[in-house]
Amino acid sequence: MGAAVRAPQPAAADAPYCHTFSVRLVRAYGRVRCENRECVDSEGKRPVGGIDKT
Repeated sequence: MGAAVRAPQPAAADAPYCHTFSVRLVRAYGRVRCENRECVDSEGKRPVGGIDKT
């Protein structure tokens, strides 16, 4: 039997509100958001953030 194949660990952290690995980065715009449509913050808004490219 061959060697075991290991699955890579998730590159991103889990989303702070829905705790799934749905956080994605849009590099062209520096935008970070959760792709889980059910993920909302305490105000009922979908969490979104950005990365300063400077």
